[in-house]
Formats: sequence, structure tokens, C-alpha cells
Amino acid sequence: MKEKSSLTKYAAAALVIALTLPAMIPLFHRGYFSMHDDQQVVRLYELDRALAAGQFPVHWVADLGFGFGYPLFIFYPPLVYYLGEIYHLLLGTSFIDSTKLVFMSAFIAAAIAMYIWTKEHFGKAGAIIASAFYTYAPYHAVDAYVRGALAELAAFVWIPLIFWATDRLILQGKKQHWIHLGIFLSLSMITHNLILLPFIPFWLLYVGFLLMRTQHKPFAIRYTLLSALLAAGLSAFFWIPALVERKYTLVDSILLADLASYKLHFVYPAQLWNSLWGYGGSSAGLLDGLSFKIGKLHVALTLLAPILWLIAYRQKPSSQALQPALYTSFLFLLFLLATFMTIGSSQPIWDIIKPLQYLQFPWRFLLLSAVFSSVLSGAVVSLILKHLRTHLTQVVLSVAVLGLLIYPNLKLFRPQTYLDVKDGNILNNEFMQWTVSKTSFEFVPREVKTVAQWNDVEKQDVTQVAIEKNQLPTTPFTILSGSGEIKIESNVPGILALQTKSEKDLEIRLNIFDFPGWKVAIDGQRVMPSSENDLKLLSIRVPEGEHAVSVVFHETSIRKVGNFITLTTILILAFTTVSGQKIFSRKVFETNG
Repeated sequence: MKEKSSLTKYAAAALVIALTLPAMIPLFHRGYFSMHDDQQVVRLYELDRALAAGQFPVHWVADLGFGFGYPLFIFYPPLVYYLGEIYHLLLGTSFIDSTKLVFMSAFIAAAIAMYIWTKEHFGKAGAIIASAFYTYAPYHAVDAYVRGALAELAAFVWIPLIFWATDRLILQGKKQHWIHLGIFLSLSMITHNLILLPFIPFWLLYVGFLLMRTQHKPFAIRYTLLSALLAAGLSAFFWIPALVERKYTLVDSILLADLASYKLHFVYPAQLWNSLWGYGGSSAGLLDGLSFKIGKLHVALTLLAPILWLIAYRQKPSSQALQPALYTSFLFLLFLLATFMTIGSSQPIWDIIKPLQYLQFPWRFLLLSAVFSSVLSGAVVSLILKHLRTHLTQVVLSVAVLGLLIYPNLKLFRPQTYLDVKDGNILNNEFMQWTVSKTSFEFVPREVKTVAQWNDVEKQDVTQVAIEKNQLPTTPFTILSGSGEIKIESNVPGILALQTKSEKDLEIRLNIFDFPGWKVAIDGQRVMPSSENDLKLLSIRVPEGEHAVSVVFHETSIRKVGNFITLTTILILAFTTVSGQKIFSRKVFETNG
């Protein structure tokens, strides 16, 4: 019987993956494809370079920020790029193919995660349906093939797993799942912290709902809090420096103003039901270039879910029938709340809760709408299947629903344009230092000179760094005064070593943005660089004669604190896990003895 159960389990997982494959067909296409966030391959390449230079965790990247570098991975969640690096190193795939493998992994893992969670509530058939609805949610296609938002696409994975672990911990009282819950929360943080931020209130509401149903509340509360502490500790290396050192960057002035202001990006209710599919951007009004539709079948089944389950309960009242009726009703309320947060009527909430404004786009709540509508769609189908008498009719209905879902939505899962490119076409100085840097410069030093430039598309001024293309660096340094010989001993991300020889003092501008952590030494003696220039680039004065100059990006005190907390948490977790296993093994041995 165990073998048969195991085979059935693997068959269900295989079916979930098989249903996901059509959504990934474009990822098997040669080359790459167009997207809004065309920095994914570049970020992976930059992480690879930094790791090779000895950085871990990686913070400083050298080629972005107009070639002057900036601390990208202090602020931008790094997990998907570490996964891409694993593919690159283990499989020897190109940076483009490694990035596409991460896209594929996000699709498959999200589908499996949704299956794992919903199987607990609505059985295997309902879970397979919910998983398919999750995969083919229109917003899933927007993230993958319109926006190319790789980190947000990966965030689809953790939300169902967080709910699953919460169920196991609170409803079933299984102590070991506090560790799973803490790990999933921490992975969500280092995958996409801006998605975790709006998700937390929904998770807390979910926790509160489950606490009303459990008989062991003190246990559940204690271990849920432990999970939250574990998550905070495991991800401390990322969120503590990101929170504290944000003040040194342009993040607040860029993300909270201009075209990224949340006030410009609320969705009109009609767009949630139907909006034209496109590959453009989000703008004020109804003329957005991308679609915000939830999916007609998603909406229809979501509206039916609480009604049908309540009808089922009234027909056969029992505590067993009441639980799914209450559960679907609660998830329906969460769906309504998530959807409400996308429209203009929710603006007072956005105005009051300042951290929410870093999300930039209210329509990002569509990810949560996709989560809840997918579960509820699976719940409806599972209920109907229970009332069908024969296996054949159950199969026919399931296939019909999947056909109605996949056939109209599959056309959304393709990019606007395929690009016949290789790594070299993307990983070149002009693209990285200029094209990419012009669109993403929020992590450059706060004091960098900026100007207002007219945007033809949006018909308004936007903030840009005051730099021209001819100012991009071609060497890691520029001699401002004096003359002499300068030999580059090392030039890798986070480290620059020079050997100078001159008859007079040299004033050298290092083509590196000034940011906390840079330390400069001449012949082993630390000197304080200046950065009194429009671009906040490091400058030093080197005495005449022969000298060794080292410029190294070190961990600041706050980064060390974050690293220490994460390392300590890992050690405590390892000790707790090993100790728990030993105790368990001893109990088993004593019982068998």
C-alpha cells in the first residue's frame, strides 16, 4: 500500500509539472527575450564576478552605476541570482541560460508549492486544479514575460509554502514545522522583500484565523513567534544593512517620487476584469501598456467558492462540513482585501502606511489575488468533483476546467520579442554602464548631482544622474594633477590595487562611487579619501616616489552585525536540529528496546 501511495504522490507531482510546461515554452527558445527589467543577466554576471573576487555575501558590483559601481546586493534581494550562479557553475551554462533556468525553476516550484498547500485542504484533485490556476494566472505571465521581474516571479514560490507550514504548525500542532515556517519566511525576505512586506499583514490575519480554530493556542503562539524570530535572524545579513544604509542612497527620492510614485499606479476596477494585453508600462489613468486582469475564470470560480461551500454545509450540517465553508469564506475575504489594495479607493491606507509606499505599484497586490483566487478555484472544483458519481465524469470535468483555463491564457505566456543574442551581446560595457544604469541608479550615493529630464513617454520631468555618456570611465582611475606611472596590480569588484611612481605628488580620482565601507591605504597606512565632486567619486593624493595603493570595500559595523546575527542563528538552528534528532532517536531506541 505504501508503494502505491508513493506512486500516486509522484504521479500527482508529475502531472503538476506537466501542466506547468506549456507556460515555460518560451524559455526553451534560443537566445533571450525582451522584457522591462532587462538587468537579470547583468545582475547574475555581476554576482559571479564579485564571488570570484572573494566577496561573500556579495555587496558591491563594479559595472553598474555608470561603471562606478554600487552596493546593489546590500539592497536588492540576492537569492535568485545565487541560484542562477549555482546553475552557471555546476552545469556550465551561459549567464543567459542560467537566468532562464531560474525562470523555469520559479514556475515549477510555485506550482508544486501551491499543490502541497492546497492538498491539505481540498485533496489531490483540488490541489492540481489550484496549482494550474496559479500557474496560468495572468499576473504570473505579466511578471515572467512582460516585466521580466525574476525576483517577484520567485516570490510566488514561498507564499503557499508559508501558509502550508503555518497550517501544519497551528492546526496540526507539529512542532518541527516552526523551523520550516521560519526558513520559508526568511527565503521570502531574500527573494523579494517588497512582496514580503504587504504579505505579512495577510499572513498575520491567516494566523489569527487558525488560532481561533486550534485547541492548543499557547503552543501555536509561542512557536509562531519563534518562527518569526528565526526568519529575522536568518535574513539579518540582508535586511539590517538594507534598512540602515538606505539613507546613503537615492532610494527614497527615486522610489517615492517621479513615475514610481504609488499614486500614479492604482488600477481601475474595470481593468481587473478585462484589460488589453500589452508589453508597455504602467501609467496614470486607463491607458496602461500592460494588463491587470485577474482572469475571468479565476474571478468566476472565486465568487462561487464561499457560496457553494456554504450551500454544501447547509445541506449536510456538521462540523466537518463547516470547516471548509468557513475556510473558503475567509480566503474569499483575503482575496477581496488584496484586490481592494490595487484600486484607488485604498489610497488612504497607502497614505498612512509609509513603508507600503516602497512597493511603488499597488497592482503588485495582484500576486496575492492570484494566490487566493487559485486556491478558491481549486476548492470549487474539488467540491463539485465530490458530487459526481463516476470517475469518468470527474476526469471529464477536470479536463474541461483545465482546458477552459489554459487555452485562453496560454497565449499570454510569451514574450513580445525573441532576441537572438548571446552573453557577449548583453555583458558589454555600453549596455551595462549606460543602457542599464540610465534606468536603474537608485543605489548610487545620495549626494550625486541629479537633474530633471523630460520624459517623452510620460510627458513630464523625471530625475536622472547628471552624467553624459562621454563621462563613463574607461580606466579605474583618472590623474587629476601631476604625472607619473601607475600600474594596475588588481582590479576586481571591491578591490583596486595600484603601484604608483612619480617625481611629484599625484592627485588621483578613483572611478568608484563613495559609499560606507571603502578604505584606502598607501603603503599599508590608511588615508582618508575625499569625494568633493558632482559624482561623489573617491579622490586621493599620493606622495611623490613609489607607492602601493590599495582600495578595498570592507564590511561596515552594521553589516558585520547582520552577518553575525545570521551566522549565530544558523549555528543555533543546526544545534537545535541535531539535538532534536538525537532525542528523537533515543526515544525510538528506548521504545523499541
